[in-house]
Amino acid sequence: MITTSTTRSARATLPLTIDPEHARQLVALDGTGPWPHRAAAELAREGTIVVVTLGASSNPSLDTRELDGQAGRIILDAPWSNSPALEPTREALQSLGESHLDVQIRIPAEDPMTVRLWGALLTLDALEPLTELRLDAAGEHNLLARATNAAGREIALTVVRSAGSSPQMRLRALSETGRVELILPDERIARPARLIVDRGAVRTDEELPWETPSRTAWRRARALLDADHPAAADLDRLRHLQNLFQRWNSPSEPRA
Repeated sequence: MITTSTTRSARATLPLTIDPEHARQLVALDGTGPWPHRAAAELAREGTIVVVTLGASSNPSLDTRELDGQAGRIILDAPWSNSPALEPTREALQSLGESHLDVQIRIPAEDPMTVRLWGALLTLDALEPLTELRLDAAGEHNLLARATNAAGREIALTVVRSAGSSPQMRLRALSETGRVELILPDERIARPARLIVDRGAVRTDEELPWETPSRTAWRRARALLDADHPAAADLDRLRHLQNLFQRWNSPSEPRA
């Protein structure tokens, strides 16, 4: 049986149609090694848009100064960070008002923590810009941190690595008037995100449009070729987080 869910999942994985003229302006880079240097070389060609995929061996903290003046032409393909679910979640959080945000990241034990942590932070910064990061504890299998965003919302961040688990990012905001919860599943599988909004008398639980991160990245890159489209903010957001990382405190005693 073909359902709305299966149709949505199929559509989310369909390849994008890009004409040959535009295809010549789009460049894919693996975000390993000195990717900023390689991106700068590609961007030397006028009109080029570069998509950088941050994978397991990527180092998001590399110096990107040689990309000065070109930031708006770079798209970052990172876990969760440009999910279509973020816009309705942002609206729900704004309507919730003052609240505390609890964020839990689940990572398989065989996956490195770095890239998914950066993906989660890029996601949080896309919802509402972060203004402070504080590392409370870090160990081989977990990390505890706190953050504050521009809306004054306090954020508790927990990252846990465990054998046999699937990647997941879960955000839960609580206030005196209600609750907003977003569940972002493993971005590699055809499963929609869930947004739960509970205001006491009214509760909604909906599945949101799903799309692979790579398809989202290339769709956004294609849109940048339109003359009137706003520049991308991905690299600016990454640099902002790099600055916050430089200021965050040293962890306390490691946790096993």
